[in-house]
Amino acid sequence: LKRPSGDGGLVDIDAESFLELVGRPAASFWRDVWEREPLHVRSTAPSKLAFGRLLQLADIDSLLERGASVYAETRTPLANFHDVSLVKRLERDGLPWTGRWGAENETLGVETLKRGFNAGFSLLVNDVEARVAAVAAACSALEAYTRILCNANLYLTPAGAQGFDAHYDWMDGLVVQLDGAKRWRLYPPLVALPRADLTRKPTAAELAALPTAAEVELREGDVLYLPRGTLHEASTPADQPQSLHLTIGLNVGEGVTLEGLVHAALDELAAAGGGGSASGGGGGGGELALLHSGVRAA
Repeated sequence: LKRPSGDGGLVDIDAESFLELVGRPAASFWRDVWEREPLHVRSTAPSKLAFGRLLQLADIDSLLERGASVYAETRTPLANFHDVSLVKRLERDGLPWTGRWGAENETLGVETLKRGFNAGFSLLVNDVEARVAAVAAACSALEAYTRILCNANLYLTPAGAQGFDAHYDWMDGLVVQLDGAKRWRLYPPLVALPRADLTRKPTAAELAALPTAAEVELREGDVLYLPRGTLHEASTPADQPQSLHLTIGLNVGEGVTLEGLVHAALDELAAAGGGGSASGGGGGGGELALLHSGVRAA
């Protein structure tokens, strides 16, 4: 990964560092693991990647005070629920749910965020690649190597706490443990390789029917790859002061999937034949829309 080196420079990701990131050669990862199964990669020493240099606990206060973008000329406050959130797994009527602190778009100062953390809430900071130069460089390097758009979210969870109830994401994720430890419980997908429009909260019946979770504990320097759709929940062990991890999202949109290729081919055929587009216009627009809908449902 591109990350700060001892002299302040940046090191590009290459085949050797990608092997360390995913624990195997790139060809094996793409063929045997990618979008097939989770993968826990334990840290090695010495580590070429030096994940701890991406972000440290000591950096978080300045990150929160700096505002919404490292690129902005003036400080822009972080908006609650969008840029930053305090979240905590709670139970209501016997069912798990994720509670949030404060009101949407409210500006939460550092002291308020610390108060929430001390009350058992997890701190979530979205789009850290827009806020921390080293993380931005890491995402850029990973994008250049994989040709997949990346973003990064930060999670700081206190001892014995859990931020979110069981859920799944529409993007593939690389979880990088930066400090402390976190215990993950992984379940089979409810929706296979979901798109963004196919994410939803699991029902009570689905949660009750889940098999015993596969448990993985991440320690500092470990990496966990999660295919999109993997149902998961995570908590900080009670014997750890906190857990700090970065989740790098690999945004697998329609542009890099077989489904996306079929959609693009349909549009190309329609354009070549003058058949209109899915959004309307032309006598074939309705038929094309039905074809697109059928592909999404397949």
